[in-house]
Formats: sequence, C-alpha cells, structure tokens
Amino acid sequence: MMLIRSGDRVLSEYLEIVLNSPLITILARQMTTGGAAPRINVSTVKNYLIPLPTKEEQYQIIARVKELLNLGDTLKSRLQSAQQTQLHLADALTDVALN
Repeated sequence: MMLIRSGDRVLSEYLEIVLNSPLITILARQMTTGGAAPRINVSTVKNYLIPLPTKEEQYQIIARVKELLNLGDTLKSRLQSAQQTQLHLADALTDVALN
C-alpha cells in the first residue's frame, strides 16, 4: 500500500480515477517486481506522467465518470433482470410443451 498526496492542483477523486485507469494499471503491471509478492517502487510511481487538466475540467471528468459508472450499474441490473425473465420464460415454455 502506498500513500499518495494529490496536492493543491489535483483533486483526489480525479487522481484516483487516473490511477485506476486501464493505461496506468497496465503501466503499473509492467513496472512491478517480485514474483510471489509483486511490488512497485515509490520512485517509479513518482515518475508517472498523468494528464493534468484544470480543476474545472477535473470536476467535469469526475462527474462524467460517476455518471458512466452509474449507467453501467443500471445496465448490469437490467441485464440480470432480463436473464431472470428469460429463464422464467424458458421454464414456462418447457412446462407448456410437456403438459
């Protein structure tokens, strides 16, 4: 575990989004050392270059990411509901066909 301070120019939520992005995740995996217990050096993380938009843009990015994550959750829930309905319909059709 590593403590990262975002400073005054970077919103912590924005930094979290960037550090959890696929690009940084792939980069971090490439930079890890050790087989059984992979680790990454603090100095390596300090050298990461991340995009630094204005604070207003960071707020907009945070809002959009939250919106998209909520949409993903909604779609996942709807898909699960549709799959349940499909199973019930398949069971009903089987019952009708056998009776």
